[in-house]
Amino acid sequence: MARNLQSVGDLSYYDRLLPCIPLGESITPCIYQTCRSKTSLPEAIQENIARLKKSNPTWTHELFDDCDIERFILEHYGEEILGYYRRIHPVYGAARADFFRYLLVYARGGIYLDIKSTLTKPLDQVLHATDRYILSHWDNLPGGIHPPKHGVNLKRLPTLARGEWCQWFIVSVAGHPFLREVILEMLAAMDRYNPFTWGVAGHGIFPVTGPHRYSWGIEQVRPVLPADMYRILERPQDLGLQYSIYEQVSLLHHREVLGANYDEPLEPVIASRWDSLFALYKPWKRVKQRYKGWKRQRRARRAQSKKSS
Repeated sequence: MARNLQSVGDLSYYDRLLPCIPLGESITPCIYQTCRSKTSLPEAIQENIARLKKSNPTWTHELFDDCDIERFILEHYGEEILGYYRRIHPVYGAARADFFRYLLVYARGGIYLDIKSTLTKPLDQVLHATDRYILSHWDNLPGGIHPPKHGVNLKRLPTLARGEWCQWFIVSVAGHPFLREVILEMLAAMDRYNPFTWGVAGHGIFPVTGPHRYSWGIEQVRPVLPADMYRILERPQDLGLQYSIYEQVSLLHHREVLGANYDEPLEPVIASRWDSLFALYKPWKRVKQRYKGWKRQRRARRAQSKKSS
């Protein structure tokens, strides 16, 4: 897996590639979500979308499917950026959603929410007129809903003692420098991706398009930005942000419902010159993956046996 997030190098090429969006004056009153197809949404997801619309009547809601996403990227960013998007292996829908959410909110401003996420408070009651960007760690303080180390990776993110910035939601004005830096870093990381050293599945997504790259990009800019350019929450719930509508079942139950377990595939996250060589390595990798799964199951059985006795 990637050992160092600082390895993406010079960003000047990507800076020329990415259109410069003027900084917005306020957060656009629009909620964005994405899905693979609008015709096969689970009932709970449909109900959640209806609740979001009802509780935020002054906000519009836009749902993007795979076709909508490609059209948007082509229209706002052109063929070359669309080419980067298409280099993300289709099996990693989460990584493609990462890529798109940054581009979408950078271009338009507004609020992006994962399709399994929701709001428990009306936005007009919790957002400030002066808000330009909202940041939050996971709720991992003592008494929080997540354990203390949840989201923490001091090796990759040494300046963030509480761990990564959440990116299952993005709340921003258009053209915010946080998102520009994140996109530049992400494009550079994609060009430097090597499945042997950066990893595949979740290990490969996190440092390329996911929360580690997102957090790293923000931390390159945050020290030099005026304090009024962002607001930090103690926890997402302070803004009524809820990670998953399926939390009562389990924190990761949405993966089962949506068929979105990105920890299982062994495909390289990004198409690159390493693909043919990695194909020879995959059978051994799969054996190793199954062995680790067997060890986890054995530990779980032992733990259950101790509880029973």
